[in-house]
Amino acid sequence: MFCKKCGTSINEGAGFCQNCGESVGNVNNAADAANGSGTGNQQNQVIPPVSSLWDKYPQNGQQANSQAGSGQAGSSQPGNGQAAGPQFTSPQYNGTQQDGFTKGITMDGGFKKFFGSHKVLLIVGAVVIVVLALVLCNIKVAANFLRKTFSSPEKYYQYVEKKTVEEFSSDFGELYGRYFLDRLNISDRSVSAQLSMTLGEGGQELMNLAGLAGVDMSWFESASFTLDSSVKKDTVFLGVGAVLNEVNILTGNVVLDLGAEMAYLQVPEVNKRYMGVEVDTGELGDVEELWEMYEALERICPDQKQAEQLFNRYLTTLIGCVDDVTKKNGVLEAEDIEQKCTVLTVTIDEETAKEMMIAVLTQMKEDKDIEKIIKNALTDEYIIDQLYLDDMSPEEAYENFQDAIDEELEYMEDYDDYSSEKIKMKVYVNNKGEIVGRTLTAEDTTIKMLMPEKGKKFGYECSYEDSYFDESIALTGTGTRSGDKITGEFALEYNDSSMVNLTVKDYNTKDARKGIINGNMTLELSEDIEDLIGYTPGLSMIEDIKLTMDFKSDKSSSKCSMGVLMDDKSIVDIVMSYKEEKGYKGPNPGKDAVVMEDMDDLSDWGKDFDLGGFTEALKKADVPSEITESLEIFDGMDIETIMEMMYYYY
Repeated sequence: MFCKKCGTSINEGAGFCQNCGESVGNVNNAADAANGSGTGNQQNQVIPPVSSLWDKYPQNGQQANSQAGSGQAGSSQPGNGQAAGPQFTSPQYNGTQQDGFTKGITMDGGFKKFFGSHKVLLIVGAVVIVVLALVLCNIKVAANFLRKTFSSPEKYYQYVEKKTVEEFSSDFGELYGRYFLDRLNISDRSVSAQLSMTLGEGGQELMNLAGLAGVDMSWFESASFTLDSSVKKDTVFLGVGAVLNEVNILTGNVVLDLGAEMAYLQVPEVNKRYMGVEVDTGELGDVEELWEMYEALERICPDQKQAEQLFNRYLTTLIGCVDDVTKKNGVLEAEDIEQKCTVLTVTIDEETAKEMMIAVLTQMKEDKDIEKIIKNALTDEYIIDQLYLDDMSPEEAYENFQDAIDEELEYMEDYDDYSSEKIKMKVYVNNKGEIVGRTLTAEDTTIKMLMPEKGKKFGYECSYEDSYFDESIALTGTGTRSGDKITGEFALEYNDSSMVNLTVKDYNTKDARKGIINGNMTLELSEDIEDLIGYTPGLSMIEDIKLTMDFKSDKSSSKCSMGVLMDDKSIVDIVMSYKEEKGYKGPNPGKDAVVMEDMDDLSDWGKDFDLGGFTEALKKADVPSEITESLEIFDGMDIETIMEMMYYYY
């Protein structure tokens, strides 16, 4: 007999193909097969539960027998004391059990189909993902555990400190690039800044009180000032503006043309034409020299990546010199928040400090990056002129540098002040190998930077204490952390007395390390301030003042919205902002400029002079009529008449 599906020869009496598992159509009912009296053609078998079939397996080492006692082949009756159950041979089953379960687990057929199904693959995949997630989430913990367990205290300290140095070096590199290198390239750059003030309900009440003194300020609601600057190779622009009660009242533009040695001035509300005057050549020379210095520094200074590597390199060298470290388990505590930590006590004595200096000097002497910086500087004409090194080649300059290092190394080798003073530092490390606290003690001074965490909660202390002068200052508090953002309440204390209370919300610590401030802050005087500074006239009034600040910043712009409140009433809202852009944004005086060479030129420029626009702007801003009426006297007058009146008056 042959299988209709795959063509394999099938044993006589078998109910399925031993190769592919296909039914041959003459399978007896499971119950009949057990009695040896099957009908020979059962198509709709009912597969019994796996648990019931598993109970039929040979147990406790007993072997199944396809022929029990005197039963015929295919009978499942036990014989000779042997247990009954599905029969298997290797590599494939050739027994005579005729039930569906036997078919389902056939090694060469149904077994593959069962474990190749999509449902099983999904289950296995889900398990693998869960296991990987658990491993990745705890990989820091596992790595730190191995380091802590199998490393000496010195090596473990260097391991955790180097990770901190890498992060610190990265932040330093970004600060160096943004706030130093980028500032050197001031050409084709524009910056705009704005300061605005708006009175609140409490501020209006204070202004009304000024009326009791005979000064009417009830009309004042808001004011703002703008400052714009823009630079390109030979041109500098500076613009200022004033807005009163949301009305533009006055602007001023100054354009300095270095190439033409001219300065141009414009006040659009008075005269739209520019007034041009010659600029002293000596003053121009100072500006040009400043440009040259910036350009030279940009050429010779290391780039951001190189500076980051140098910083990391030498801090790592210092860490490698530390050889006196003890390790123990401990608890870091700040403001009632406790965290189990590994406590590393680092001792730096006079000999270790000496080794640090020697290691740094030796590395500097062999550092190829430093060699490149020195030689590049000695190929720059500006640097050569400023240092009067016309007769020195880059190679000679570098040799002189190395000689200076050798002299310092000789001095350090012989140096010994026999000092017994030591610096002790405790480093608190969590189970991920992250430093969460430090204390540094040197002579009479102790500095603490602690931030234990428990779940999302944290305690904080940053303090300085001088036991000799019996003085201390500290910032302490508690809060919660969510990713890189913290929210909490802090107090600035002097000699354990609170001075200022600080509340922060969604303050981004990662941005702050890069010089970018984002988050909300609230400042107010502490209730203990009077005990600290004693009685001061007016202190009771400012005790109720609260300052709120909301920072929104990125790499090229920043905005701080501040509010001053008294008894929860808004006194004034202040907004400060700035924005940096590439490219020159200043105006071009063009043909509208009148160069002042004599009085005729002044008269020519004065033809378009008119104070009427300025006066009208003040009226729109609701400035008192006493002021606007005094300005209306000059309406229609030319510049010469106004100058004569002013000369006569003064």
